[in-house]
Amino acid sequence: MFFGGPLLDRGKASQEVVVGRLEPESRAHGGSLLHPVSGTALTQSGRPLVDRLRDLLVLQGIDASWAEELAAADAMGFPDLLKRIVDLSGEPRDRLKELLFARWAELDPDGAVAFFESKDDRANLNLFLSQWSREDFPAAVLGSEGKSFFKFVLRAKGISDPAGLLAWLKTREDINPLHELPEIYDEGAECIKKLTALDPDRMKAWASAIPEENLTAEFFHFLASALAEGSPGDALVYADSLTDPGNAAAARAGVLEVLAGTDPVQALQLMGDKPFGNDYEGRTLAYGILAKVDLKDPDKVLGLAESLPAGSENRRNLVEKLVGNLLEHDPVKAFSIAGRMGPDLGSADYSIVPPTGCTPEGALRLLEAAGQVGESPFRDKVLKQSLLGWMEKNPASLGEYLRGKMETPILSGLRGQLEAGLAMQKLASGKVDPALEAVLGLKPEAMVRAWQNTDAYRAADVFIGVSDVGARSNLLGGLARELVREDRGYAMSWAEQLENPDERAVVWKNIAEDWVTEDSLKASEWIDTLPPGAARDPAVLAMTRGIQDSDPDLAWQWALSMSGGALRAEALAGAAKAWRRKDPGALEAALAGGQLTEDEKSALTIQPGGGR
Repeated sequence: MFFGGPLLDRGKASQEVVVGRLEPESRAHGGSLLHPVSGTALTQSGRPLVDRLRDLLVLQGIDASWAEELAAADAMGFPDLLKRIVDLSGEPRDRLKELLFARWAELDPDGAVAFFESKDDRANLNLFLSQWSREDFPAAVLGSEGKSFFKFVLRAKGISDPAGLLAWLKTREDINPLHELPEIYDEGAECIKKLTALDPDRMKAWASAIPEENLTAEFFHFLASALAEGSPGDALVYADSLTDPGNAAAARAGVLEVLAGTDPVQALQLMGDKPFGNDYEGRTLAYGILAKVDLKDPDKVLGLAESLPAGSENRRNLVEKLVGNLLEHDPVKAFSIAGRMGPDLGSADYSIVPPTGCTPEGALRLLEAAGQVGESPFRDKVLKQSLLGWMEKNPASLGEYLRGKMETPILSGLRGQLEAGLAMQKLASGKVDPALEAVLGLKPEAMVRAWQNTDAYRAADVFIGVSDVGARSNLLGGLARELVREDRGYAMSWAEQLENPDERAVVWKNIAEDWVTEDSLKASEWIDTLPPGAARDPAVLAMTRGIQDSDPDLAWQWALSMSGGALRAEALAGAAKAWRRKDPGALEAALAGGQLTEDEKSALTIQPGGGR
């Protein structure tokens, strides 16, 4: 088996090899490990082994007398010989050890096992058992049955010779490899996979005799894959028969992986909206199948998409893939399909636009195609991304093209988005193309939107110059949050510049919400400095929400300090609910304290169902 020929014949070894034994003085005899005490040192049957081993040793620059010792020695000398081999390194050590273990398995396998077990040498025991299994599996399995290493011998055979193990298992119907070789371990999984690949039907039968919960999803995935190589339909039936949802999903994935390579259309139809592992695994599998769907016949692909469950992720992904491909080759058809399959493209992101569509030439093609179809949210998304790409690559030519066209139905709806893109360009480079700015304009509110997440101070300065009341209202909440996150002290000072008390109230509210979670005492001290009134109330409401669960009576006092109306009612209700859980008697006293209006008292005392 090693070095081009068989090892010594097992039946002759004990008769033809003259036994030697280890003597104390052995190391004094020219470095020889063994000292033969009778007969010749080597018989004819050991000569092939010696010759092959000597060649190896000479090639490696090692004393060739080891070859004589290995063939001449009996098993008593093998432990010391192993000790010398272990002192070597790399390939010579490993190959010498293989030869030693093969010889040991011939002469005294039980003694070898006993020796390694006595030394608690699990690594060398495993190597020896693997070698024994390869050299003489019938003897190895017979010698190990009923012992702790029986499973290891089977596993070693299954890894090195799965067909041989399957042939042997036919003679032993009492042995189920799934019971003897749990596939939760790496080596066991490797062995089981090799057996399954060779005979999935037998593995399926063996699996039926094992409780499903004792096997892993990985096993069912591989078994279903192997079954699908013969009959995908039968493999899917088997996957659906599994009781554990995780096992069933893994098995279906195994079937579809096989179908993806042979019939991706059928795979996608079979996939439908059934679960296939976790979200990541399912998406990975679906994308792999989608990548193999031929898009050359758009109508056929569209029919396939419509055959998938409405609203399913696979249907949406297929439509996106189809439309993305058509945007480059036939944009009119792409927009037409998008109009027909609108719900399946509602969440399509801008990556669906091909790179060519973001060049001046590509954008012009898309604009021309858009004029031939009806409007749709998807069409506008694509045009926006396309024109922004054009703006980035050649803003001057875009400005030239847009001159006199911004009032057309298609472009007028994109003005705000293009202006926002121009603001982002100014943020990035500090300048914009004058012709493009002349066409689009660059309102202060667009600059605020572009800058608030990257330069909140600059956005705050620009905000002061925004004159449109509606725009100020839409911008202030987001800008205030960014300012508070960046610099709470600056946000306090900036709020004083706002002449409108309602706008100051928005900023104060954001400051209070942020501060109360960090330090409610300091937040309360700051709120106490604010002038009483409606502008202060949102900040007080934020304070009561932050402390009502831990300190409901103090939240109650803060609520009473509010000017009135819906915000005060909300603050009182929250504090009362928390206080009722913590100290209902104290709440009853507060309700009777005379600080509430009759309407407030009625709202707080009447509970659902008419109780108090």
